Amino acid sequence: MDKHICFTTEMARLIITDRKTVTRRAINHHAAGECPYGPVGVHLWLKEDFYAYGRWEVTQRANQKRLGWHFIDMTLQSGQDYQFTAPGPLLDTPFSEQTPRWWHRPGRLMPRRASRATLEVTDIQTERLHDITDEQAQQEGFYSIHDSAQTYFVNHLEPPYSGLSPTAVIAFATWWEYSDKHQAWHDNPWVWVITFRRL
Repeated sequence: MDKHICFTTEMARLIITDRKTVTRRAINHHAAGECPYGPVGVHLWLKEDFYAYGRWEVTQRANQKRLGWHFIDMTLQSGQDYQFTAPGPLLDTPFSEQTPRWWHRPGRLMPRRASRATLEVTDIQTERLHDITDEQAQQEGFYSIHDSAQTYFVNHLEPPYSGLSPTAVIAFATWWEYSDKHQAWHDNPWVWVITFRRL
């Protein structure tokens, strides 16, 4: 079965560079049941924000009565590769412009052919969010940097929330709180702890 898993741009970059090997996902309602990202051994293809080359056209989808804009992906047929950083300045062009160009596309709409990584699930556990240790937070990608007197941990957030934290757990907690999660850090939800390796 073909399964996928979504990550933010920064978390995807950490996976690609093998600095992130674990992810925590909130469990809906309770800690029992089957993990949607399992079982162990399953392959998950990585979804993330990306840039595709193409244009828009007005179409009517089968399940909708109204017309709407639909993106025509021309990336591969035009000899291009999907991009993961902006390929030059992106013009504020209306959808009605028929000349193909690069467009930012959200990760949830990424096609399988655009994915740049496949992950193999090697372990699945359940625990409360606050059970995370400093070592585990570093496996989540919250690595250390050093100055002459102190060690800090990067929280991987965009300004104005970006910054350094004194421990990896605090960096992870800050990231969780500001990363559009449905459950806040202080709620201490049950989470799936999914360990993986990049193939």
